[in-house]
Formats: sequence, structure tokens, C-alpha cells
Amino acid sequence: MRTIRVLIPLLLLVSVQNAFAVETDYNKAMTTANLFIQSVNNFMQNITSEAGLSSFVTTVWLFFSGIVILPALIGWARDAEKLELLLVQSIMVLITGWIILRYNFLTGLVWDVNEGIAGGIQNAAVGNSDPFFLPAFIHDVIAAIDRTGISWREGMRVAFSGWIIMPALALLSIASLLVNIWCLWVFCIAKIIGFFIVPFLLSKRFHFIFDGWLRFLFAYVIYGIIARINLVLCAILIRAFFNLPSFAAPVEAIPLSMEALPQMIGLLSFNLIAILALIQTGRFAQSIISGASGFGESIRSLAVFAAGKIV
Repeated sequence: MRTIRVLIPLLLLVSVQNAFAVETDYNKAMTTANLFIQSVNNFMQNITSEAGLSSFVTTVWLFFSGIVILPALIGWARDAEKLELLLVQSIMVLITGWIILRYNFLTGLVWDVNEGIAGGIQNAAVGNSDPFFLPAFIHDVIAAIDRTGISWREGMRVAFSGWIIMPALALLSIASLLVNIWCLWVFCIAKIIGFFIVPFLLSKRFHFIFDGWLRFLFAYVIYGIIARINLVLCAILIRAFFNLPSFAAPVEAIPLSMEALPQMIGLLSFNLIAILALIQTGRFAQSIISGASGFGESIRSLAVFAAGKIV
């Protein structure tokens, strides 16, 4: 039983290492991601134009509009000085209706801003804004490393380099790819469900639902930016360790140096920290966004300000 427990992790390490010896085109991943985004946008367009779903959202909006407008209208009819409250509620109804009408455009704009900031950070570091360029770079470095002579019989240094460092780098490349896909996937979920939540902005009792959704959406906008920063740091680490001239794919084989075992241990330590940072990206984003609240009240404050100017 002990032998099996030892052999299984070793077989996994070997399989991961061998898997990354196969040439992979990460440009196809970027093409697939763009097609996925376009498909989600088309899907969202179908949802907003589908009669049943669109009617449901419109009905909820009209229901909450009636709840906030009618009491304000009655109050104004009884007391002319309550005109400002009626204007506030009317502005809130108009703002919510506009968000519903332009929902696909607004959420697409949020994604574009996210990609603009994250891509700008990456471009400043590596000269490329493609989110799948970074895992591709790590993969290309792994593929270029000379694995000849890596065997337990060649000594512990060779074994440590080939059997520990290589799979750890491979796992880093896998983690970096998964982070990109996860950010995209969760943002799409937030975009789809948000269309049905926007009308709750009108209700003081239920606008916490809108606040929760918006916090969820912004958390994964921050997630995307932090994830890209983590990936940039990973690429810088790999380039620095192997002393590569640029972030382009290596054209020559990269020999593993067995002379400096502490340097190898240092690479492994940084590599594990990088993987941990990628895994913890969600918590980092939640820590930043956790203090944000009262989005609905902020919009209402703008409505109060506008009504005050009108009156």
C-alpha cells in the first residue's frame, strides 16, 4: 500500500512533465475565448430580446416603479412641497429602465475596461496584451528545456531538477491558463443573471440584492486584473531564472544547470508561491471589494442631487 502511495504521485509528475513536451498552440485558446465572448454577447442579446424573459424583467420593473411612484405621487398631490420626492423616484425609475435597456452594452463596457487595465499592465511588462500569451510563454519555456539525462541514476541534483522543478513549472502553466478561463466564465455568469436583478434597484427593501450582484460583478473585474498581475510576475520570474533575452518563445534548448542546487530550490519556492498566489486570487479580490457597499444608495443619492437641482 505504501508503495502505491509513493508511485501514484511519481506517475502523475511524469505524466504532467511528458504532457508538456507536446507542442501546444495557445493562440487557439485566445481565438476560442474571443469566440466564447462573442457567443455570450449574442446569447445575452437573445435573452434581452426574447419576448418571455424581456416581458418578465419589464413587468418586475413596472411593478417596482408603481410601488415607488404611486405613494410619491399621492404625497405630492396632498402636499406640493413633496415634489422633490416624486422627482427622485421618477429619476430612479428612468435610471433603472435605462440600465435594463442598455444592459448588454454596459456590462460589455465593464469587461472592456477590465481587459484594458489588465492588458495595459501586461503590455507594459511583456509587450503583449494577449491574456493567453503568458501561459503560452511558460509552456514554451518548459518545452525548450533539455530533458536528456534526467534520471534518478544521474544523482539527486539531476533528479530534483527533472522530477520536481519541471512538473512544478507545468502545474504553474496549467494554473495560469485556468485562472484566465475562470475569470471569463464567472464574469459571463454574472452578466447573465444580472439582467434579472437590475429591477430590484428600485426597491429600498430589496436593493441589497442589486448591491450583492454588483459586488459579485466587480469582484471578478478586480479578480481579472489581479490574476493578470500574478501571471506577469510568473513570466518575469521564469525569464529571470533562465536568463532569457526576451519573452519570445526560446529558439534553442535550455539546459538545466545542476551546479547550483540552492538556486533550483529557490526557483521551486518562487514557483510554489506563484501557484499559491494564483489560487488565492479570488480571496485577494474579495478582500478589496468586501468594503464596498451601498451601490443602490449611491445611485439614489445622485437622483436626489439631480432632483434638488431641478426644484
